Amino acid sequence: MHKVLLACLLASLPLFAAPPAISPGGVVNGASFLPQPDPLAPGSIVSIFGTALAPSVAAAPSLPLSIRLNGTTVDFGGKPAPLFFVSPNQINAQVPFDVSAGTVSVNVTTAEGASASVTVEIRAQAPALFTASSTGYGPAAAQHADGSPVDAARPPRGGEAVILYGTGFGAVRDTIAGGAPATAANPPLGQVRATIGGKAAPLDYAGLAPGFVGLYQINVVVPGTRPSKVGLAATCPTGWPLALRTV
Repeated sequence: MHKVLLACLLASLPLFAAPPAISPGGVVNGASFLPQPDPLAPGSIVSIFGTALAPSVAAAPSLPLSIRLNGTTVDFGGKPAPLFFVSPNQINAQVPFDVSAGTVSVNVTTAEGASASVTVEIRAQAPALFTASSTGYGPAAAQHADGSPVDAARPPRGGEAVILYGTGFGAVRDTIAGGAPATAANPPLGQVRATIGGKAAPLDYAGLAPGFVGLYQINVVVPGTRPSKVGLAATCPTGWPLALRTV
């Protein structure tokens, strides 16, 4: 009987609440998941991993994104970051567009306090492609013009424009508020070039994807004139022997 009463008493006591902690190398590009020192860019979608990052799971209920979600806030170099999603072990956020290039500190704050700062490198552009597996590995999340997936059953054809999605292409031509969805085509200030299988691939468009936050759309023309299975078995982080670079 005494043991039962003791167990009930212990269960009713509040648990010790720890302040948030960011894992070493735990602030990563949301497409590639490559850890630091892989850089980040203003406007990028990022994931932050750690412990006690939020009291429970919560997703942004609407757009534009808020800088506070379920009591959690994040800042990059003192600038608040819009939040897509928070949970005890992961946060998905957008790097503020107005964060300065260089080494900046990242902090997470909850009702239990602020995390120790971690540092990340910010560059004007640091592109990465989203993959079909959402892990940073395997085939790219590519689509045909009709929206169907590019896969082994429907490989891209030479001369066809396929649609890729990425993040980290940096500041765009027309200013957009952090956390706000793009409302129109809006290319990055820096030039974007692509190669597929080592061959130059023309771009029909590279810029923000209308209706989304921090997501960039790249319409790239596959070189050649015949059907191609290029990249479907690739093991590079983007999943394609496709290189996107900014100049």
